[in-house]
Amino acid sequence: KKEQVCRYIENASPHLDSGTVRWVEAIFDGADPWHGLDLVPAHADFSPRNWLVEPGKRRPTLGVIDWERARPGYWVEDFQRMVRDHWVKDPSLRAAFFDGYGREPGELEWRQANQITLLNALGGIPWAIDHGDTAFAAHNRDVLFQLQATL
Repeated sequence: KKEQVCRYIENASPHLDSGTVRWVEAIFDGADPWHGLDLVPAHADFSPRNWLVEPGKRRPTLGVIDWERARPGYWVEDFQRMVRDHWVKDPSLRAAFFDGYGREPGELEWRQANQITLLNALGGIPWAIDHGDTAFAAHNRDVLFQLQATL
């Protein structure tokens, strides 16, 4: 896992200023975002863009698409994308998500979710640049800067 973190930092470094790279390295120096988490079935791209919601008489039906990244993973991975995107835009979605899930993450799990969000933002910057997706690159930079302000 440490190798994955190093690879993400190395790939993103050409697209970041040196101070940001040092900050990211300091966050992960000795940190293990997966410490204490059990592997569970994970979608690994779980967000509203991959949800199909069909209105129903009593309750809407939810379907999930794009399973190509599904694998054993960590439950915080399946909500981390929403932490700095969808829940920022509409905070009520966070409460609804965890109400439906049945529990809120603990302090360690929130820290892990933020670290995994940071890793995904780091990985997303070079990927977006390589694929010409300037909006996604900008979104990942914004997430990185939001995390810098809060971590």
